Amino acid sequence: MAEQRDDYELQEQQLSDDMFRIIESIEDRFHVELKSLFDASRYSYTEFMAEFRHRMVDGLMAYDGFSSEDGSDTRFSYADVEVEPNIFISRYNALVVRNYHGQKLVEWVQTVLKSLEAMMSSTSPAAFAAQTLAGALLAVGVPMAVATVKNLWAGEALKSALTMAVQKVGLKSVLFAAGTAAASIIYFLLVSNPKKIIGLVLNDTDTHYYVPDWRKSVNGYYGGNLYMEHGTTERFMTAPLTDKIDSPEIQLKARLVAKNDDETMVAAGIFFAEKKIGFYGAEGVFVFTPYPGYGNDSAFAYQFAVPYSRDNRNNIDVHANGRIDNRDHISKLFRDMYNAAKVNVEKQAGNMSMTANVNDARGGKVYGVSCVSTPLAYPKQS
Repeated sequence: MAEQRDDYELQEQQLSDDMFRIIESIEDRFHVELKSLFDASRYSYTEFMAEFRHRMVDGLMAYDGFSSEDGSDTRFSYADVEVEPNIFISRYNALVVRNYHGQKLVEWVQTVLKSLEAMMSSTSPAAFAAQTLAGALLAVGVPMAVATVKNLWAGEALKSALTMAVQKVGLKSVLFAAGTAAASIIYFLLVSNPKKIIGLVLNDTDTHYYVPDWRKSVNGYYGGNLYMEHGTTERFMTAPLTDKIDSPEIQLKARLVAKNDDETMVAAGIFFAEKKIGFYGAEGVFVFTPYPGYGNDSAFAYQFAVPYSRDNRNNIDVHANGRIDNRDHISKLFRDMYNAAKVNVEKQAGNMSMTANVNDARGGKVYGVSCVSTPLAYPKQS
């Protein structure tokens, strides 16, 4: 037992060292101070992320090390950046990752972080595209993903399509999105809390999903489709529905269909929940419903539990479409799903397949990946 504890502490120290190395590399490159932000006694997650974004914008605006004029991105400004961006992986990888269990699931989340770190080293759109192809992701943020798929349908090869997309969106904008996503994962891994979960929700469907009024209930239920039985939701995914400046906010973009599974992009939204003071853990349910007029797939509910004294578990299932305003309804939904929850869940409802996995029934730092998927038929190539 003592030897296991020593191994665990060694692994945690190594992980901490790796996280600070990533932070220091970003600090050194963009001449910003970031380490002090990863202190839960001084900053809540919301305060941390707001200050992180401001410092990254300042660093990117002042940076003069881009290797081409394409990298200067003179349009970049704080007003244009995504707050908690979706990341995008290939559909091929999504269909593999949705079945990851145990340590493999942990390693994949850490691989995503390494990919984001590599992206942050780019000095040109071509370099960003090369780092993207070498890693676990295809795009960071909706604008880059949408532009890439448009270029693919125009006949460009994937690397060229990615490079052109970065040129269109702006290198500073995609670097900012990568940095923001990386910071969320690093915060989860570094900041001490005895019960917490980082989760990625994959949307392999043709429907844009949102969680109505989710902000109302991250720390107690006041209406909407997010419910925390215990604990608080610190980070929640957001994405623009359209490319208009007044676009409604959603949580998960529909898949962006290209010509095959290697090029079709599946959105992954990241969330982070943790316990509050007291003798309870982090337990809740999110109900994702189609944004009106933007998809015909079923709504679905994802439930997770990192209890203080019982096993970690999760669950996923279809749900009636629409907004929820009844506390009794969503509380009962949570309880029913909790009672049937397991470490690994796989279900089929009509043409929708669903998976939900957490890495371990034990432990206070939990990794989760869930996925909804519907069949996809590609048009025949002429």
